[in-house]
Amino acid sequence: MIKDINIPEVKNVTLAIARTGVEGLQNEWKVYLINNNDVALENTLVASKGYGEKDGEQQNTSILRHFLETVPPHSTALIEPIDPAVFHLNNEYW
Repeated sequence: MIKDINIPEVKNVTLAIARTGVEGLQNEWKVYLINNNDVALENTLVASKGYGEKDGEQQNTSILRHFLETVPPHSTALIEPIDPAVFHLNNEYW
């Protein structure tokens, strides 16, 4: 049963959105998972979606799922590039 499944609390894990590249050349925004733990994260699944409103019209993006096999201790892992065209939405990562 679902009550018998132990889901551990997530600690010392954050997300960051950063612009990469040199000004004018290959400027791209990317979403990263940051592991601030002393142990690696194994078999991590991150779901992302965007939702909100623009010009009075409801907008939603597809739900995307990203699998990260191993994120070493005190390191980062790329989750996905993100298009600035969706910055007006609430971009949610689980």
